[in-house]
Amino acid sequence: MFGALALVSLVMGITGGLATGLASAGLRSQTAIERLLEQTKLPDVMVNDPTVTEAETDAIRSVDGVHGAALLVGLAIFNPDAGYVNIGVSTDGRYGVDLDIPNVIRGRLAKPTSATEVVLDESIATFMNVDVGDVVHFESYSPEQAATWGDEPSDEQLAHFDGPDIDLDVVGVSRHPSDLTTDDPMSYFVALPPGFYEAHKDDVAEFFRFVMVDLGLAPSAATEGAVVDEIRTIVGPDALAEESGEQAGGPVAATLDFVGRALLAIAATVAVAGLVIGALLVFRAVTRASVDSLPLVAIGMTTRQRITAITLALRTPVSVIWDKTAVQRPFGTGNSPPKECLGQHDSK
Repeated sequence: MFGALALVSLVMGITGGLATGLASAGLRSQTAIERLLEQTKLPDVMVNDPTVTEAETDAIRSVDGVHGAALLVGLAIFNPDAGYVNIGVSTDGRYGVDLDIPNVIRGRLAKPTSATEVVLDESIATFMNVDVGDVVHFESYSPEQAATWGDEPSDEQLAHFDGPDIDLDVVGVSRHPSDLTTDDPMSYFVALPPGFYEAHKDDVAEFFRFVMVDLGLAPSAATEGAVVDEIRTIVGPDALAEESGEQAGGPVAATLDFVGRALLAIAATVAVAGLVIGALLVFRAVTRASVDSLPLVAIGMTTRQRITAITLALRTPVSVIWDKTAVQRPFGTGNSPPKECLGQHDSK
C-alpha cells in the first residue's frame, strides 16, 4: 500500500510540475508583446518635416493623448565599407528616455554628452561585422556641400565628402522590437546621443528631420488619426506622418498568442492525464487492499497467508509423484526426493 501511494505521489508530482511549467510558459507567451511594448514605449507615430523645431516638438508633447515625443535629425554620413547606414541623432535628449527605450544586450548605453560613442542595433552590428569595443569609421557631407545638391544629388556629387571624418566607439549593442518583424538591418535607425549633435551640428549636413511620438500602449486607429491632425496644425499641413508603429508587430503578436494557447492546451492535457493515471493507481491500490480487508480478514487470513497455504498444499502431491517414479530410476540415483521438496512429509 505504501509503494502504491509513493507511485501516485511521483506521477502526480511529475505531471503537475510539467503542467504548471507549460501553463506558465503559455501565459508569458501571450503577454510577451504587451510587456515588450510597455517596457520599450515603442513610438506609434513618426512625423517627417525638414523644418520641424524643438519648440514645435514641445508643443506636440502637450497634445492630448501624447505620452512622449522626441526630435531627431538624420545625418549625412556614410561608412566606407557598409555604405549608407540609417543614423540619426537625438537633439533634445528625449529619445531613449521618454520613448523607444533601448534594450542593451551587450555593453552599455552611450553617455548623453558624448560625441564619439554609439550603441548599434544588433542587426546593424551584424551587418557591419562589428561589436562592443570596435571603432566604426564614417565620412560625412558638409552643410554647404548639401546645399548645392538640390532635390536629387548626382552620383558625382555624392562621391565627394567635404565634411569631417568621424570615428565612433561602439560601447553597446541593443535589440529593437523592429528586429522581430524584418531581417533588413536598415529597417530602423541608430540614434547618436545629443552630445554628437552639439559637436557636429554646424559641420555635418542633415538629410531629414522627424519627430517620434508615443501614444501609450495599443492606441486605436482613431486616436492616432486625431493626434496626427493635431500635429499637422503645429508643424504644418505638408508634414508626412507614418502611423504603423506598434501595428507592425501584429503578425508577431498573433503568432505568440497562438503559441501561448497551444501551450495552455498541452498543459491541460498533461494535467488531465496525470489525474487519470493517479486515479487508476489509487483504484488499483484500494482494490488490492479490499481483497485483504473483506473475505480473507473475515477468516483470519491475508493475501500473503493465502499464498503460503496454497504453496504448502502443493507440497504433498509433489512428494507422491516423486515416490511413484522412484521405481523407474536406476540404482544409485537415490529414491528420495530432495528435502526442500519433501519438507516434513514422510515419503513412505
